[in-house]
Order: sequence, then C-alpha cells, then structure tokens
Amino acid sequence: MSKVYLLAGPPGAGKSTYAQKQSAETGGVVIDYDQYLAVAPDADTAERWRLEAEGKAHELGKNVYIVRTLAKADERAAAAERIKADETIVLLTSSEVSKARVSERDGDDSKHQAIDAWWQDYTGNEGETTITFDGEEDPATESNEPEDGVRDDQEEPAPATDPGQNNEEHPTEPPGQAQEEQDTELQAIIDAAREEERAKVAEEFALERFNTHLSAAATARKLNTGALDLLQSSLSPHAFINKDHSVNTEKLTAFLDTFTRHAPRDSHAGHRGTTAVSGKALGKALADEYLNRKGR
Repeated sequence: MSKVYLLAGPPGAGKSTYAQKQSAETGGVVIDYDQYLAVAPDADTAERWRLEAEGKAHELGKNVYIVRTLAKADERAAAAERIKADETIVLLTSSEVSKARVSERDGDDSKHQAIDAWWQDYTGNEGETTITFDGEEDPATESNEPEDGVRDDQEEPAPATDPGQNNEEHPTEPPGQAQEEQDTELQAIIDAAREEERAKVAEEFALERFNTHLSAAATARKLNTGALDLLQSSLSPHAFINKDHSVNTEKLTAFLDTFTRHAPRDSHAGHRGTTAVSGKALGKALADEYLNRKGR
C-alpha cells in the first residue's frame, strides 16, 4: 500500500538525499521545492506547482516523499493534515554537520543563519519519527527508532531460505529504472502545471483583447459611457472568443451593428403601452436575440 511521507529538517540535514534514496528503493516519487524552482519561471510559480503536486500526492498510487523544512511542531502538524501524510519524519542532523554540508555544497555560508534559526524554533511532536545522521540524539523528542535498527512500520527480515529449495524468483527492476520512472512522473506533473499556467495567461490576454475591441467599436459607433457599461455588464466575452483565444471580431461587429440599430439612445423606458425595461435586461435580451439568430 502506498504512503505519503512528510520529511522535515534544517537546510543541509540530508532531506533530499534521504528522499531520493527511499524513492529509488520503493519506486516512489519525491516532491521537492528545489526541483520545481530549477524549471519554473519564478519562485511564486515554483511554490504554486509544489502545492498543487502535494495536493495530488495520494492520487499517484506510489510512495510519495514530500520535502519541507518546518521547524515548528504546529506547522508540521498543519502540513501533515493538509497533505494527509501517513508519517512525518524529522531529520535531526546537528547544526555543525548541516553547516558543513551546505558550505561544501553551495560554496558559502549563506544558509548558516537559517540552520541556527531552525534549531531555535524546533519543537517535537508526539508520534513523529526522528532520524539523525551524525550520531546525535534528539534533545527534545525521543527517537521512534527501536534499538535493533528495525522501524515500527517495517517487517522483520525474512528467514534465509534453503538454497536447495525450488523458490520462485521475483524479477527486480533494472538499476536506474525506478529513478527514471520517478523523473518521468515528476516531469508530467510539471508539464501539466505549465500547461494550466499557459491556459490561464492566454485566457487573461483574450479577455483584455475583447474589452479593447469592445471599447474601440463602441467609441467608433459613438455610444456613450452608459451604453458601453451596459454591454460590458451583460455580454459574455466567451461568446466572442475563438478556441485559439483570438477575438471573433466579425461576430462582435455584427452584434454591435444590431445593438446600435435597436438600442434607444436616451432611455430604456419603452414605447407607449409597453413595460419599461432596465438597461441590463435590454442588453441581455438583445445579446440573446442575436446569438439565437446565429445558432448560438
């Protein structure tokens, strides 16, 4: 059964390394902000992609390892609740070891302050699994690791089988295949997020172009501000936007010609013996009449 793991710890604790190792062994997936930042156009987009991927973690049908920092207990608890994590693992690598790692990796000490701040803010949660890679114990929370080295959620090693027995051999994945599958799935998530972002941007530009065309056409027909407001409040822009997000100027022009011929110039009170019609209702009625004639 697949699980979602929340991995937390200070910068340089080895979270990404641990997540990559576990995912390679189980055929899982890693969701790490740094992976998205490497391909996203900006930090805000990378953060949005990460949040979207975390929200879909349980849909992947594989073990998912979500990498975060999250020093405070309440922040980890809130994140675990949001992503419905099956287990929270905190890597309690000492500040000295973490600083040495980031200095070697980044070539500077720019993250040393963040490491100190993490340890100042750190508080433990009951039920979390803690792991240290430098031989130091957690000063606040007792580790959930049993003395025999087997975790609570792991099964005891299977007894050795007799070489003479005819045991069925189970095929194993070739080296690197699990990592390749993980990279493919991660790329699919990124591609989907990019496509969604492009669609949103295209729609926004299409609406801007529609409003520009509408304002220019209304000005050319000498419609007053009230008439333009009426059109903008009653028309559905998507009725005049093509599938490629271009504006159907021919359809818009034909509609405005109809609107200009029928719309009263001074008021919408109606003729003698008729019921007064509000401006918005009239605009909607004219739009519906036009679109119905065109076969909507």
